[in-house]
Formats: sequence, structure tokens, C-alpha cells
Amino acid sequence: MVLHKFLLIMIKIGLERKPNYKLDLFEKVEYPEVTPHNHIDIRDRLLSVSSYTISVLVESLDYRLRKRSEYVKYIYQKKLTIYKESIFKEFFKDFGFDGGDKIYSSWLKKYKNDDEGIFKNELETRYKKEVLEKRDANKLFKERRGLTFERYYNLPVPLNHIDWRNPFDNIFV
Repeated sequence: MVLHKFLLIMIKIGLERKPNYKLDLFEKVEYPEVTPHNHIDIRDRLLSVSSYTISVLVESLDYRLRKRSEYVKYIYQKKLTIYKESIFKEFFKDFGFDGGDKIYSSWLKKYKNDDEGIFKNELETRYKKEVLEKRDANKLFKERRGLTFERYYNLPVPLNHIDWRNPFDNIFV
């Protein structure tokens, strides 16, 4: 209840001081190194922020409603084939995450950001035989897709900017 009153006060102060909302507020967004884990920590952090920053914390959607189409939008995303995924896993297993990241960055410069060129010329030539020996070839090249759910919000501007990266729902203004 304290947090709810605090947020309403922040919204009221922020909107009275800044009635003409501008999108360029989001051009220099900074994220904290340590993410707070509960609403009390978030409230404490917000106390030191200028009155032009408003964060609305929305209660997460009830777990039982997470797949109902009236509450969430279904988003189908194309996924890598098991073959490509396995090749990338082998690459990062050999070089580690940091080492693989550095090598892949150098390849991006060499191939001018052509991921397919990197895959065919660098990764596939090294790991193709290894991956084909370990896996069933019929399943390796089958196309796959993943399903994610994005919650619907019916909020007016400027309260409609949602940060989807957190397990709880944040609306930043």
C-alpha cells in the first residue's frame, strides 16, 4: 500500500511538472548494475531519482491467465535448427563464452556482419562432422519456432512504455 501511494505521488508530481511528454527522454537510458529484487528495494532506489523519472510497477499477470489470448499476445519466433544450435554450442564449448565472443567479434569485422558467411566459412567447416556424428540427421535440419507471450496493456501515453526484460512488469516514463 505504501508503494502504491508513493507511485501515485510520483506520477502526479512528474505529470504536473512535465505536462508536454517528449520521447527523447529515452535516448540516454541507463540501467543499474545490480537489479533490485523486490518492490521495497525499487522504492528505495526511486527516492533518490529526479521527479521526471516515473516507474510504475504493475502486478504480474496471474500465472493461470498467462496463455489466455484475451490477456496476452502470442508471438511465434523462428528458432535456429538443432544443427546450427549444436554447432554454436560446440564452438562456445571449445573457446568459452568470453573467448568465443572475441573470436566471433573479429569474424563479424572480417565478414562485414554477415552471420551466414561466418557460419558457412568458419563454424560449419570446423564442427560439421562432429555434430553430424552425435545427432540424428533427420531432426537436425528441421525448422523450429518458439512461442512467447506478451501481456496486453491498455494504458495511455506516456504510461505505455513497457520493459519486458524483467520477471515483474515495469512501465517507465
